[in-house]
Amino acid sequence: MYYKLRRGVLYKITEKAFRKAGNIYHAAKILKIPKSTLSWYHTEKRIPPEKNLAKITEFIGYVLKRRDIIKI
Repeated sequence: MYYKLRRGVLYKITEKAFRKAGNIYHAAKILKIPKSTLSWYHTEKRIPPEKNLAKITEFIGYVLKRRDIIKI
């Protein structure tokens, strides 16, 4: 299942993950998600599947709000 998020939400989530990990390379290694995929999420050009979104939000301790989700 894929979640389409409001504009800017995915950018904010990935930015927090990169800052917590140190950079995108460390985030990719910790989250076990390819760097290129994280980069696409950061620029909001790809919609993340539920599994990857859960990994990122758990890592930064973010809880998705109902208003953040546009489409499931």
